[in-house]
Amino acid sequence: MDKKRIAILMHEDAGLKPTEYLISILANYWQEDGHEIIYLWGTDQFVHADLLFVHVDLSVVPNLYLQFANQYPIVVNGKVRDIRKSKYSQGLLHQGDNWEGSVIVKSNENYAGRPERKRKRYNSIKDNIRHEIDRFVKRLNLSWIKPFFDTPLDYPIYDNLKEVPRPYFYHPQLVVQKFFPEKEDNLYCVRMMFFLGDHLNCIRLKGNHPIVNSMHILDVEPNIEPHPQIVSMRKRLKFDYGKFDYVVVDGQPILLDTNKTIGRPVKKLASDSEMDSHLKHYANGLYSYFE
Repeated sequence: MDKKRIAILMHEDAGLKPTEYLISILANYWQEDGHEIIYLWGTDQFVHADLLFVHVDLSVVPNLYLQFANQYPIVVNGKVRDIRKSKYSQGLLHQGDNWEGSVIVKSNENYAGRPERKRKRYNSIKDNIRHEIDRFVKRLNLSWIKPFFDTPLDYPIYDNLKEVPRPYFYHPQLVVQKFFPEKEDNLYCVRMMFFLGDHLNCIRLKGNHPIVNSMHILDVEPNIEPHPQIVSMRKRLKFDYGKFDYVVVDGQPILLDTNKTIGRPVKKLASDSEMDSHLKHYANGLYSYFE
């Protein structure tokens, strides 16, 4: 393959450095293969590239970024604009719905809304004050007034719909959802499907917390077969690159979360050699766009 120039488009006010994301590791593999990698911060300047990777860490990508991306011959994730849970989540509930099972309350924005809080627009005095009020409310256990989730591990789970505080149903930044845990040997499970181009891999994490997080796991089941309905959902949501978290309950897959700006992997997910092999295979998925 001829050497290519690959551009990675970041938000102009990116709250994290590229090295905090998986994309930086994949870019190292592409560089090792002889390709040129450039990072673009915002849309002020067009720089020629053979492929543009839209990597804007916001739940809703501003139209300006997607319009800018259209100038490039090949665009990865150029059609993924809105990944708020209200757009794709299954089992969303409203007050008064006929549901007797457990429920979970989540941030509508990706990863508890942390990417949005990391933007520079939250550095104003007004927003800093609002942020501190959120923290104060959380310390006093008055989360029913104005909920603040630092990470997804903070998402509250209730035994039934009636226990959910009424304001949660009307809060614009929250969703109330049926809670469908996948369990095996008294452990909670979540499946993660990673994909780029025509390469994908799926693993299953197990832990003792109802919200299984890669930072708090007890076991990893590698290389499982991804559920075909989740694979199809990737096409419907127009994802080229990303990670889908889902569970399978009574044979039915339930999509929990989508992510188009994946963070760096946790080392305990695999040995160094296994991780390198997996990530190298993952990175090679980009080359399918040049075939």
